[in-house]
Amino acid sequence: MNDVKLSGRLVRDPELKHTPNGVPVATFSLAVDRKFNREEADFIPIVAWRKTAEFVAKYFRKGQSVIVAQGRIKVDQYTDKEGNKRSRFSVVADEVEFADSKRNPEDRPAGSVAAEYMENGGFEKLDVEDGELPF
Repeated sequence: MNDVKLSGRLVRDPELKHTPNGVPVATFSLAVDRKFNREEADFIPIVAWRKTAEFVAKYFRKGQSVIVAQGRIKVDQYTDKEGNKRSRFSVVADEVEFADSKRNPEDRPAGSVAAEYMENGGFEKLDVEDGELPF
């Protein structure tokens, strides 16, 4: 089964073009972190067609987190200028979704704000007995 799901950041703004028959096609690349080494990323070429292409071109911009919820790998065979046989792959995206929220940080659920405070050392431990209020 050829089924691809990806999550990553747009390397550049999607480029929207139309075939000679007027069919919209958008191309873009995702920088996808590697599971066990977050310091390295793979840069995956993506192609979207028709309504998906128009959606991607209208709403997504460079640096934005994106999810390719449904797609497939496409391998193209070609011959280069020197006569060598080559292969190139891309992902054909059938469904693309927002991964980032457009909300302001103040609008996030309390749990995520608390997690951020804890990560940044925003809480300090209080010396209190069980059941005693610190104020």
